[in-house]
Formats: sequence, C-alpha cells, structure tokens
Amino acid sequence: MQRFDNITERHEKALDMHVRICYKYISTKVKEGLKMASKVVKTFYGSTAIYRAQCPSCKSMSFVIDGLMSCCDVEAPKATSFRKKRVSTSESRRHQLPKELKRKILIAQDNKCIYCGHVFGERYWHPGKSRFVKLRVHYDHLVPWSYSGNNSGNNIAAACNLCNMAKSDLMFNSLDEARVYILNKRGLL
Repeated sequence: MQRFDNITERHEKALDMHVRICYKYISTKVKEGLKMASKVVKTFYGSTAIYRAQCPSCKSMSFVIDGLMSCCDVEAPKATSFRKKRVSTSESRRHQLPKELKRKILIAQDNKCIYCGHVFGERYWHPGKSRFVKLRVHYDHLVPWSYSGNNSGNNIAAACNLCNMAKSDLMFNSLDEARVYILNKRGLL
C-alpha cells in the first residue's frame, strides 16, 4: 500500500483513478451504442418511416418487414435504439404560392371554402366570439406540409380561416371525411 505524505496528494490520486474508471465505462457504453446504432436505422422516405438493418446472413443493409429481413427472410436483429436517416428530403421551408396558382384555385372553387362552402369575404356569425367575423382565405394543404412537404398545386385548396384552423395538421382519407370532421368541430352539423 502506498503511503501519502499529505491529504491533497491522496485526493489527487483518488480523483485520477475515479476519472480513469469513468472514462473507461463511458467509452465502453459509447462503443456499444455505436455498434447497436449501426445495425438498425429508421429511414424516412418523405413522410414514411421504414426500418432497415444489417442482415446477419448476407451482411447487406435491407428493409425489415414484419420482423424479417427482406433480402434473406431471416429474423431481423432486435434493437432498443436506432439511428434516424432521411433518404428523400423536401424543401426545408414552405415557399409562397404563386399568385396565378392562388387565382386558379379560387376560380375552380367558385370563391368558396372547400369544406363549409361559405363565400370568402362574407361576414359570418362566430358563436365562440359572439360576434361577426369576416371569412378570410387560407390556402390549406390537403395532405399536411408536416407529413409530405408537398407544396404543389394539386395538394393545395382554398379554405376559410375557421375551417383551416379546425383541420389543423390532420390527414383524412377523403374530402368528405374531412368535411364531416371540420363541420362537426365547428358545430355546423
């Protein structure tokens, strides 16, 4: 056993030993985490997430479908954590819609909200506010921007401000399903 002449030297040795033990523990855990992370990847294609993993049989990266590797039909490695990777990307922010596209949408919808059918600019009694409000045009993404990143004309519809706020970023199977939900939420059905 080593004898220390003063208390500070003893503390420095103990602290040094503690730091080395912590560093070894942390580096081991980081290496384990990197090994795990390299095996399973949650891959994003647009708004769809698909798991990929390294196949234990052929060692290639392959899709995991129903717990099996798509390449060799062997069981996929189990993972409690995974890396995330976006394969297809959309633009990082929405761009202003062209005026011509906005005009075409309003003409196609006869200057009416796609959900409630009220004319834009008319006054509407808002029961929650107990007063009349003017219906303003909002250009709504039928499939929400947060899911698809699609800002093209075939994904845009003109909605009144009240319906657009009621719809929020929800996605529906059909336009009729969206109408029923929004009108119920607004208390119009």
